[in-house]
Amino acid sequence: MKLPRISFKKGISLAEVKKLYPDLQVCSQVLAGKEYIQAQVSVPGVGLLIFIFSTLEQLLEFEISPLH
Repeated sequence: MKLPRISFKKGISLAEVKKLYPDLQVCSQVLAGKEYIQAQVSVPGVGLLIFIFSTLEQLLEFEISPLH
């Protein structure tokens, strides 16, 4: 089975990702003493998309976690 290609450039805003995925769940995270915004959404046939944003709502990291 071929999975769709999903990629995001660093710096895309949280608002832009919310437009693409209206069901995006957003929460604050503190990692190593720094505050970040974590957002995630489950995409059927792909998995769990996990986004880490700066407090200025710019994308820092993106990963796909397969659903089991």
